[in-house]
Amino acid sequence: MLKHPEITQRRIEQFLQRTLRPQLWAESVPMEAAVYRPQVESPRDYREMKIDPLAAQRAEYTPVTPGYRWGPIWSDAWFRLQGRIPERWGGQAVVARINTGTESIVWEGDNPVQGIDDHHGELLVAEEARGGEEITLFVQATGMNPYVSVSGRPRDPDPEPFTFQYAELALYDRELFAVYFDVNIAYQVMLEQPQDSPRYGQLLYVLNEVVNLYEPGDRETLREARRRLAEVYQRP
Repeated sequence: MLKHPEITQRRIEQFLQRTLRPQLWAESVPMEAAVYRPQVESPRDYREMKIDPLAAQRAEYTPVTPGYRWGPIWSDAWFRLQGRIPERWGGQAVVARINTGTESIVWEGDNPVQGIDDHHGELLVAEEARGGEEITLFVQATGMNPYVSVSGRPRDPDPEPFTFQYAELALYDRELFAVYFDVNIAYQVMLEQPQDSPRYGQLLYVLNEVVNLYEPGDRETLREARRRLAEVYQRP
């Protein structure tokens, strides 16, 4: 057991929050966004409206920027997102990071490709980019009432309760993400152990080692960190 477990514990938490997490999406480029708003005669008609994805993708789009507000609830906003993968990203995995302000679906023609929400905000657009690829995505955002609860009457939302937050292309560093999740899971498991237990001591010691050995940009320290964490899990 290390001499000052509370100090070490805070050090590990700061390593997660201030060192690893900011690096997860450290390199990105914005995508140009435009919106198409299907029109109906009354707000209640939105629930019955049937939208042809192919027709929506051929519609006229208006450029928008992050901060664009839209509504009302139950209406749809179609976003066309366009960007170019930088040449320097060649050979690496690239994702689109999207936040339309509500749950969304990415369409390719008339095929739904992937849902987007607060917990699944990335779409893989290149497993191994060449560099220079032009990316165009069509995203259907559906404005469900954000104030619905399991009990009580939901309060009436604002006329435009949704805000387009961002759309960007970003490098997806698999090794860095793997280390982040390995460290985070080990840290959360450690917190569930009694401080006088062998498992708590093992995890505290190895996580402190990981903090010590990590060097930004050094791929070997990422691999060594994962190897040491895996060894601890093999111990009784």
